[in-house]
Amino acid sequence: MLFSSNLFLFLFLPIILLVYFGINKIVKPPILISNLILIIFSFFFYLWGSGLFTAIFLASIFINYLFGRLMAKHARLKKIFLFLGITANLCLLGYFKYFNFFCQQISTWLHLTPPTIVPIFLPIGISFYSFMAISYLVDVYRQQKSANFIDFVLYLSFFPHLVAGPIVRYQEIAEEIKKRQPSIDQFFEGLWRFSLGLSKKVIIANSVGQLTDKVFSLPPNEVGSLLALSGIIAYTIQIYFDFSGYSDMAIGLAGFFGFKFPENFCHPYMASSITDFWRRWHMSLSRFFRDYLYIPLGGNRLVSIRTYFNLIVVFTLCGLWHGASWTFVVWGLYHGVLLVIERILKNKFHYEPKGIFSIILTFSLVSLGWIIFRSPTLSFAINYVKTLFAFSDRLPPFYTLRYFIPPNVAFYLAIGLIFSFFPLTKPKNAYLRGLIILTLTLISLSFLSKISFTPFIYFQF
Repeated sequence: MLFSSNLFLFLFLPIILLVYFGINKIVKPPILISNLILIIFSFFFYLWGSGLFTAIFLASIFINYLFGRLMAKHARLKKIFLFLGITANLCLLGYFKYFNFFCQQISTWLHLTPPTIVPIFLPIGISFYSFMAISYLVDVYRQQKSANFIDFVLYLSFFPHLVAGPIVRYQEIAEEIKKRQPSIDQFFEGLWRFSLGLSKKVIIANSVGQLTDKVFSLPPNEVGSLLALSGIIAYTIQIYFDFSGYSDMAIGLAGFFGFKFPENFCHPYMASSITDFWRRWHMSLSRFFRDYLYIPLGGNRLVSIRTYFNLIVVFTLCGLWHGASWTFVVWGLYHGVLLVIERILKNKFHYEPKGIFSIILTFSLVSLGWIIFRSPTLSFAINYVKTLFAFSDRLPPFYTLRYFIPPNVAFYLAIGLIFSFFPLTKPKNAYLRGLIILTLTLISLSFLSKISFTPFIYFQF
């Protein structure tokens, strides 16, 4: 069930709001009842899209809760329970996401007969709720308080973050799980974020995604440099507005019920370096890898060569987290290498990137990386880059540039570029803010009435 679907907007969301606030208004129930209402609706939300995979999610909840309680009760054995808990999560994630991929690679490396591949379907949200569970276990190991069962179930299953993040830590919302009082101001703040995210997705991301899909559906040698450039700029805009739009909606939905989720994006295309970009892009994932992998590996506290090694390892694994494909691995490695280069320039030459040139350079490097990320194979990505720098003006036979970039797509591409560098700020005037919310919502709904099913890009991860 998509946040941007008619089913969610006109059925699920109104019902949960009526039930939740109706009961709270009539009987003033204890927080336990309010939490149970959210859990019931969250499981229905997940069951609707995942079916039998809900059993896998339930197993993950029980296993992680058990290991959390064991660590809290048996301090001397907590390292063992932490290891077992993390291993259980990684095995679950590894089987569904990487088993077939590694079987194929091993058979290729050992020159064995290719195995018969039985499709393994990926449970929705498994990458996100597995990482959230790992963060919970590590925090309990580090002397943070463990949750009771109902609180833990709500933490892991709360529908706004369940499918595609943000990766929320238990301690970030623990107090709100135990005690919260949604306010009118918080509700309207959530409405602002939700309407902004909805418009990002259905107006900008879906519109420019038409150009992306057309360009990347063709062999790179049939695409000229101008069209290749247009295609990757479109994808650069699409993935940002698609994923940041989802995050805005998740943060807004959480705000409806009195929760404050951490920010996941902070104008990443305004970054002046790749280091700065990763402080702004998918911030909850960046924090996860920093706190639970990079720092435990030694971070930047060791000799320079070890720091560079740590960066390469972390970002290669970050790429692999996105999917079982060499394109994702190379994309992560690409960013790791760029970060190492920046660290060397800073340490050896005291280089500090700043100014408009640095922003344009960073945007260009990030966009080049998106070619690898979007391509179905590495050879496709290599040929696409070759086409991009061939400086040819050819077009595929029987096609015109207008077919790929009709006026409406060009308009929304321009709007996306403008708001990537000059983001919309929330007006202080409540009436103006309300007018913008209404306008964005009505335009978004008009788009929803005309488009087909378009899932969020990060649902596949």
